[in-house]
Amino acid sequence: MPNYISLILEIGVEEIPATFLPGTIVQLKDVAEGVLADNGVEFSEVRAYATPRRLAMIATGVSEYQTSRVKEYFGPPEKVSFSTDGQPTKAAIGFAKLHGIAVEDLIIKLKPSQDGVKGTGALAGEVKEGTESPSLQGARGRSPQSSSSSSLNKQKGHRYVVAVIREEGRATRDIVASLFTQIATSLHFPKAMRWADLDTRFVRPVRWLMALCNGEPVEFEFAGVKSSNVTHGHRFLANRTIEVSDAVQYQKALEANYVILDQDKRRQLIWTQCVEAARGLGALPVTDDGLLQQVTHLVEYPLAVVGDFDDVYLNLPRELLITVMRDHQRCFAIETEDGQLLNRFIVVSNTVADNADVVRIGAQRVIRARLEDARFYYDEDLKLPLIQRLEHLKGIVFQEALGTVFDKVDRLIAIGDFLRLRLFDPTTTDAMIDRQDLLMAIRLCKVDLTTGVVRQFPELQGVMGKYYALKSGQAPEVAQAILQHYMPAYAGDKVPSTRLGMIVSLADKIDNLVSFFSIGQVPTGSEDPYALRRQAMGVIAILMQGGFKVTLEGILTEAVDVLKRQRAVLDGLYAFFRQRLQSLFANEYSHDVIAAAMERFQVVGLDRLVGRMEALSRLKTAENPATVRSGPSYFEFLFAFKRIYNIVPRDVDTIYAVDIGIMDSVYERNLYEALRQRQQGIETAVSDGDFSGALGLLAELVGPINEFFDKVLVMDKDERQRANRLALLRDILKAVSTVADISKLQER
Repeated sequence: MPNYISLILEIGVEEIPATFLPGTIVQLKDVAEGVLADNGVEFSEVRAYATPRRLAMIATGVSEYQTSRVKEYFGPPEKVSFSTDGQPTKAAIGFAKLHGIAVEDLIIKLKPSQDGVKGTGALAGEVKEGTESPSLQGARGRSPQSSSSSSLNKQKGHRYVVAVIREEGRATRDIVASLFTQIATSLHFPKAMRWADLDTRFVRPVRWLMALCNGEPVEFEFAGVKSSNVTHGHRFLANRTIEVSDAVQYQKALEANYVILDQDKRRQLIWTQCVEAARGLGALPVTDDGLLQQVTHLVEYPLAVVGDFDDVYLNLPRELLITVMRDHQRCFAIETEDGQLLNRFIVVSNTVADNADVVRIGAQRVIRARLEDARFYYDEDLKLPLIQRLEHLKGIVFQEALGTVFDKVDRLIAIGDFLRLRLFDPTTTDAMIDRQDLLMAIRLCKVDLTTGVVRQFPELQGVMGKYYALKSGQAPEVAQAILQHYMPAYAGDKVPSTRLGMIVSLADKIDNLVSFFSIGQVPTGSEDPYALRRQAMGVIAILMQGGFKVTLEGILTEAVDVLKRQRAVLDGLYAFFRQRLQSLFANEYSHDVIAAAMERFQVVGLDRLVGRMEALSRLKTAENPATVRSGPSYFEFLFAFKRIYNIVPRDVDTIYAVDIGIMDSVYERNLYEALRQRQQGIETAVSDGDFSGALGLLAELVGPINEFFDKVLVMDKDERQRANRLALLRDILKAVSTVADISKLQER
């Protein structure tokens, strides 16, 4: 029965930035698992932990021995390695000697010419001991020249000699120092440091290494530090060394010395303390997952302390108060059950309860100063009505080639004006948009960029615009549109809830896309400095969730025209939106369904794309796609329509009208009549968004289509007959194209 061991690695460092740690924890786990697997060491579980001063990995259920493996190395080509009479040349003898095996033990293997492996000694493959390498192919015990077979000769590629090296699994204890070194050197960070005269780069200077294999110390060196079985407690509360013997004792010993290693446990403890502290005031902490994650990685031993501030600051906007507390002191705001903020806050410190008063006094001093600064800027901003700040936008450059933010506002007015008419029917009272309100919302949507508060807290743009608009006497609808025009601000964010907000948001995002594409500032690879991918996803979300009966072609073309840009930019924009939509749907639909539904997607309302994909998905899984019991199978449906796609040329005459008078075959007339009887029904179904119904009607054409192809020569020598038959097939494809591009679908 196999025995299992545990491994522990801790890298002690100077304080790591809190923002680095979430990604580092994931990376440490992945790296450790990869290193163990790559070295043939089996394990049950790897867990990764981090505090500001340490990165730790604990692996359990680790096998005592590596898995025995067989490695194969490419050598010289066969024709270089052996003479015509089968004798090994110096090349083969030297290659065998290099790998410590007899030349008789070399085998022959095909190496595909496209695999890119070059040079003697390249690794050909690796398998676990006990499984036969596919490269051997019965060649054991044979001379290299006799190992070739007819099947080997038929394969494509070049024949090389291969050295087969069998490596017996070593004890994990014997290689664990190498494993730990590989793990430590494989970690990467957003920013790394060098220190002293070392060449090592790491997130922060390394101060200690603690390494254990089943409780025994492991000796290795990294970043100029030698490992031991010793870790360290809290820097201020228990600045002492701690000997470690196993994983359970390790975590208990740390906790006894004011270090909670498990970040999930720290997070839960922090939130529990915050809830209990707020409950003592008959209130609740304001939920903030980002702040909770940040403070989790700022402390090793959390203590939640309640502080207060003068209630005069409660006159400031809620978001401003919360931002000051969160950004300057990493404090949680406290609110009543009905959402009213209290003049209290919770600060999470890295200490014990005995120091709570010191923490409270220091936090209150800083919070009070920051709130006073915020109140000063807020009061100063209110001295000038928002509309009077509009001219100040002329002093803010939007982009060198695109002018100032004031110029951008002019563009938004032009786009917003036509969106008002395209999105909402101006003849319907319920859908009517007040043009003056819209123009005012657009003029004011960027003005808060000139205010003192937004200069101090850029994340409050839009939020402060709403408050300043209300203070200036603007209509609530205008103020709300100013707030919502940045929405959705990230993946999963809500779309604007008001009509004005939707229009201004779309105008802002469409202007960004059209303007930056028109000057060649297109996202490439991972580079997207103007967040255009997010802008495009925002446009998609608003149009789809709003259920607007507009097409991307319609609104983008009109935007390009009103902004006086070249229409050539549209091709790039369509391709960009196609990528975003394909990415959006990739997790829910198969790639062929997406490709079929996305054909000329820009001329289809985005609200209809999902309907198309749902219908195509049902088509692939249904017993038969027709509404009648005797309908064709999916394969028959696909086969019939692909016959049409395969024969109708792309440059077929699109004007020629089918002439039933010259049809000389009953099968030709039957297909024409079948299409004519269903054409209106297909158009109506598509217009109503009933794509399954449209596909069902198309399925009823399968029989007539197959009879037509089986009995009628489409490419007749008679030019008139050939043109007439191609035109008939063309008309079928036109009907199909209103639903999807069936040629992109694949068999189940």
